[in-house]
Amino acid sequence: ILINNSEGGTITINGNIVPHPEKGITIINENWETYEASITVNGDADLSSIDSFSGEGTNFSNEGAFTVTGDLIISPGFGYIENNGVVTIGGDLLGGSSGDDWESLFVNEGLLKLGGNVFPAAPYLGNLAVGLNSTVEYIGNSHQTIFNPWDENFEPGGSYNNLIIINSSEAGLNMASDITVTGSLGLLNGFLHLEDKNLTLDTSATISGTPSAGNMIVANSSGEVRKIFTSPGSFTFPIGDNTGTAEYSPVTLNFTSGTFTDGYAGVNLVNAAYPGTSGSYLNRYWNISSSGITDFACNTQFDYVPADVTGIESNLYCYRVAPTVDQYDVANTSLHQLTANGLTSFGTFTGRESYNPDFPLAYSVTGGGSYCEGSDGREVGLSGSELTVTYTLFRNNVAQSPTIAGTGSAISFGNQLSGTYTVTGTNDSGTTLMTGNAVITENATVTPGVTITPDANFVCAGTYITIVATTVNGGDTPDYQWFVNGIESGDNNPDFSYLPENEDMVSLILTSSELCTNENPVESNILNLFVNALPEVTWRIFEPDTLCDDWSTIALTGGLPEGGTYSGIGVTNNTFNPAIAGPGTHDIIYTFTD
Repeated sequence: ILINNSEGGTITINGNIVPHPEKGITIINENWETYEASITVNGDADLSSIDSFSGEGTNFSNEGAFTVTGDLIISPGFGYIENNGVVTIGGDLLGGSSGDDWESLFVNEGLLKLGGNVFPAAPYLGNLAVGLNSTVEYIGNSHQTIFNPWDENFEPGGSYNNLIIINSSEAGLNMASDITVTGSLGLLNGFLHLEDKNLTLDTSATISGTPSAGNMIVANSSGEVRKIFTSPGSFTFPIGDNTGTAEYSPVTLNFTSGTFTDGYAGVNLVNAAYPGTSGSYLNRYWNISSSGITDFACNTQFDYVPADVTGIESNLYCYRVAPTVDQYDVANTSLHQLTANGLTSFGTFTGRESYNPDFPLAYSVTGGGSYCEGSDGREVGLSGSELTVTYTLFRNNVAQSPTIAGTGSAISFGNQLSGTYTVTGTNDSGTTLMTGNAVITENATVTPGVTITPDANFVCAGTYITIVATTVNGGDTPDYQWFVNGIESGDNNPDFSYLPENEDMVSLILTSSELCTNENPVESNILNLFVNALPEVTWRIFEPDTLCDDWSTIALTGGLPEGGTYSGIGVTNNTFNPAIAGPGTHDIIYTFTD
C-alpha cells in the first residue's frame, strides 16, 4: 500500500489509518525541491501491517510535515520510519508486540514533537534513534516518560542533541534512564523529574529558555544534574523541587582553576532542614559532587526562596555541613543567596545560624601565580577583613610573621616566595580559616641563544639560499627579526630565504617568549655570504663562415675565455664536419663554465 505525497501537496485524513491484514504500508512525504509536503491524520495512524509476501512492515520517509493527533503505531519486524522533516505525534509512539523477533525503529534526523510516550512498556516494543543535529520536543499535556535514545548507528547509549521540554501538566516528565544532552536543553515549560537517574550535560551543552518555578529540573531525589567541565568556567544548574509547592533553587559553580580529566560536577537537593539544625536555618540543602576535577578553586552560589527560611534570615550563614563543618559568608537577604568562595572540595551545603556568631567572617585568599627566580615573588592578600580580627598567613601550613590587623577592607601580606598559602582570622571568640588558598611557583631563569646556518654558501649569482635559525630557550612563541647588512629583512619565521649579493652580512635577533631570562633579546652569529659572478662568455668571429659540404673538418677557435666547448650539428670534439652537417645554415654555440 503506497501513500505518495512527493509533489509537495497537502493530504488530510479525517479519521484513523487502519492496517491491512496482508499488505505493508509505504509512505512518501517529501518534495525534493521545496520540502513542503504535508500529511495530517486527525486520529490514530496504525502502520503496523506486515506485507505477507516480503515480510516487511512500515517504510516511511518524511522530509515534510507529518502530523498525527492520536497514536502513531509502526510495525514490528522491519518497521522503520526516518524523519528528516517535522513529525508531530499527539499521542504515543507505539511499536511491535513482545512476541516479535525485531523491535520497531523510529529514526529522527529532524524535529520530533511528542505529545505522549515513546515505546512504553511491553508489549509495545521499539527504539528511538536520533541523529547528530536532531531535536526532540516533549509537548504533552499529561505525564510523560523519557528514555535515552539510540545513537545514529542504531546502538544503545546515544544522546539527545537538542532536548526541549514543553509539558503543560502538573506531573511533567520523569526520566526512566540516565540521559545525556550534547546540544541544548530547552526548559520552556514544565518539570523534568530526575528521580534516581542522572542527567548529563556535555561540555558544550547549554540551557535555553528561562528556568523558573514553572519550568525547571526537579532534582530532589538521588539523581544528579551533571555538567562536564574540561577547563575553568561557570555553569548554573537549573534545579528545584516540587514537593507541595514548586520552588526554584539553582546552584552556580564557577571554577576559577583546576585540573580537568574527564571531569564533571553533579548537583541535587533536598527540600528539608539538614538533620540536627536548630535556631535560624533553611529548609533546604544542596549536595555537590565531582569526579575527575582536582586541585580546583570554585566560587559557589546557592539561591533559595524566602519560604525556605525558618527564624531570622539575617542570622543565616552559608555552611558546608558534610563531610566537614565549615562556615562561609553571611546570607544575602536582598537576593536570597548563599555564597561559598574559593572552595577546594565539595559536600553538602545549607544555610543556618552560626555555631559561633562572634567568630571572624571567612573572606577569600587572593593572589598567587608564578615569578622568576631571584625576584621578589607574588603578592598574597585577603578579599576583606574585620577591624577586630588579627590575620595570620600560613606557608605550607607553617605560620608566618608578622600577623596583620584587620582594616575593614581588603588587606595584603605583600610579596611571598613559592608555596601554598592559607590565612586564618582570630578574635576573642576564636579562629576562622579563610576560604581558598594562593599557590605561588618559582620559574628558573634561562639563557636564550640562537645560531643561524645557511643551506649553501659560495653560490653563483641568481641562486636563492635559505638560512635556518636553531634556538635554545626560545619559548613557545619566540620573535625572529632578520637583518641583511644591518637592514631589517624577512618575516617573523625561523627560516629566511632570499637572493643574496656578494659579501652580504646576515644576522638575527631572537626575542624569547620564556618568562624568566637573564638576557633577552639575543643576537645570532653573523654570516658572510659569497656570491660568484657569472663568467662573461663571447665568441665574436670565426673564419671562414662559409664552407663547402665536401671540405674536410676544421678546428673551431676564438671563443673567450679559452677552454670552453663548442656544440651544434656536425660538431665533435670542438671540430666541425661540413659533410655531417650538410648544406644549409647551422648555429654553433660556445659554452664556458668556470
